[in-house]
Amino acid sequence: MQPNEIRNLAQSSQWIDSLRPRGSSEAFILAWISWEGLKNRLLTYCFAKQGYLAKDTVKALRVCNVHSKAQYLAIFELAFGKHPLQVSNLGPVWREIESFRPMRNRIIHGGTGAKPEDLLRASRTISTHVLNTGWLEGAKIQINGFNFVLGSPYKRIIANRNPLRSYEELLTTFRSGLEHVN
Repeated sequence: MQPNEIRNLAQSSQWIDSLRPRGSSEAFILAWISWEGLKNRLLTYCFAKQGYLAKDTVKALRVCNVHSKAQYLAIFELAFGKHPLQVSNLGPVWREIESFRPMRNRIIHGGTGAKPEDLLRASRTISTHVLNTGWLEGAKIQINGFNFVLGSPYKRIIANRNPLRSYEELLTTFRSGLEHVN
């Protein structure tokens, strides 16, 4: 998902919240989709810093069918070398947003809904963090023994005409990282 698509979803969530100030499942779902988009953008951005093409990362995520939380975390740990809660600056916000996952699961799978005020708090929290990524920009990551500050995940990823690493290598890395995940 492109940065403008992610931001548009978060902004649409905020717009619906302004129309329905008691909260709505629609605003929450749009905010959650923007969160999922941002999470995948983080992977694309980080693997690009490691020398892979962004399009190869997107393709490998699709080919490996990375959709579950466990699969995502396995790939995240390949990218960042640790769990999101252990990456500087990410932990508190990540924990806060992911605390809404049970609500997301109930709504998406047609179970019981949520209180309007909980939906409003969740959609506002998520969309605010997706739109204001300062909490990500200071995150320190280590790639191949070198320390980097993550920077904005919305920055344009410059295509490298001569990538340092191949799609086949990335796909093999993803598959080996997912071997132990159900």
